Amino acid sequence: RQGKVAEATSTLADLKIRAEQYFQDNRTYENAPCTPPANTTKYFDYACEANATTFTIRATGKSTQDLAGFEYSINQNNQKSSKYDGYVGDGCWLTKKGGTC
Repeated sequence: RQGKVAEATSTLADLKIRAEQYFQDNRTYENAPCTPPANTTKYFDYACEANATTFTIRATGKSTQDLAGFEYSINQNNQKSSKYDGYVGDGCWLTKKGGTC
């Protein structure tokens, strides 16, 4: 599962950059491209909540990939959070079982 988590952390980092670039061009996060294109990710589902000044992007592990209970998020302030197999990372992305921030 540790290898599957890399999809979430790298995709979220990329999506954050895309949202920031969109904000630089449009002065709003509304309608920013903050989810990956359909059928391009295997282990996580992605969702984005955005308004003019804020966004939060979430990755939720797919139960069909043995990742139920895995969640990662990031926002416009680069605040990160994660749940890795029951372990909670407040302020970071946990990437292994029993990991710490």
